[in-house]
Amino acid sequence: MDPPRAVYDQQKKNAELLRRRLKFPVLHGYKLPPKVDLRRWMTKIHDQGDMGSCVANAVAGALEYLYRRYSRQDVNISRLFIDFNARLSNINWTTNQNFFIDPEDPGDTFDTNRQAAVRGVQQYGFCSESLWPYDRSLYMRVPAKKAYEDAARRSIIPLKVPINITSVKTCLAHDIPVLVGISISTDEAYHNRGWVQIPEVPPTEGLHACLVVGYDDRTRHFIIRNSWGAEWGDKGYCYLPYEYLIDRRLVATADSFWAIAQILPRKQVRRGYFSYPNFTRYHQQHMLPVTTEYYTDGRQNYPYRLKNQLLSWLNFIR
Repeated sequence: MDPPRAVYDQQKKNAELLRRRLKFPVLHGYKLPPKVDLRRWMTKIHDQGDMGSCVANAVAGALEYLYRRYSRQDVNISRLFIDFNARLSNINWTTNQNFFIDPEDPGDTFDTNRQAAVRGVQQYGFCSESLWPYDRSLYMRVPAKKAYEDAARRSIIPLKVPINITSVKTCLAHDIPVLVGISISTDEAYHNRGWVQIPEVPPTEGLHACLVVGYDDRTRHFIIRNSWGAEWGDKGYCYLPYEYLIDRRLVATADSFWAIAQILPRKQVRRGYFSYPNFTRYHQQHMLPVTTEYYTDGRQNYPYRLKNQLLSWLNFIR
């Protein structure tokens, strides 16, 4: 699985996008097309099941899109590898808040954010699903060393996208899908062939990561790729009004929107260049207390966080 040979900066408009990637609109006098639909280059829709891996599913979808569009390769990228390193990136970049949860606290979310996910991919790379499968028994476990060694050959250029309609449309017009975090009902799209309305009361399901893959000015809707299976919505996709993505009741505003502008081969990957994550060092650096307590509900077994206390890494070290 080699990085796509075609890159965005081969085209003037996309080179300009990368040089000024935090400012929108990016081209003076550039007129956005009335319609963009990237679904023809998307890989098959996955079902994340009961694992809190929506962010990893969205990121993997964006990466697989780049391979399929620019290298004509149908690849299956490991979602659990991305998920674990997003949580690891949270420890490196933030304050450990999202790595563990307290399953007895309904206010906790067993999830990670998009910023940590793209930074995790930038730092650790990504590998194929065959090296670290999407299996419940592997959820939140340290990926195999061979997965890290393979992933180390690749990195990305992440793109922070302001939360407004023009910014999202500009990315899509430059063939870049956008990662968003929204509050969306699991049921409405089932009954309306994927068409979702802005609710009067925000859904109770909590925030969910999706990938924006198109828009249509005629209907004023964005096209959203989800990870709830191909039977959901319109073959796994749904349609959200433009205003949905700027409604602060329905959007994860603290994390911005994110995108992956380009996949890069990591330079000078040689023997010893990349080291397997040193979890002993993370113990010391972040003062994570060690315990052997676990939460079990009959289906899953994972470490959890009590109030104001991060718990064991023992479940991750095999």
